[in-house]
Amino acid sequence: MVEFENHEQRPFNLFEEQMTNPKAIMLVLEVENEIVGYSFTRLEESSFVDIIPAPVWLHDIYIALID
Repeated sequence: MVEFENHEQRPFNLFEEQMTNPKAIMLVLEVENEIVGYSFTRLEESSFVDIIPAPVWLHDIYIALID
């Protein structure tokens, strides 16, 4: 297993940076005033892999189990 320094803080840092990115969308799922999920989507630069001029990638999606 590979461990990274400050691995628990790294996603927070990334999301904080992306909050001001006009090409990114962050949606938060809230239930009874508690955040239980999120999604992170971003407009990316074109690439030969995608073969489209402006791909949009859903990078991350998370939904917690609710009891």
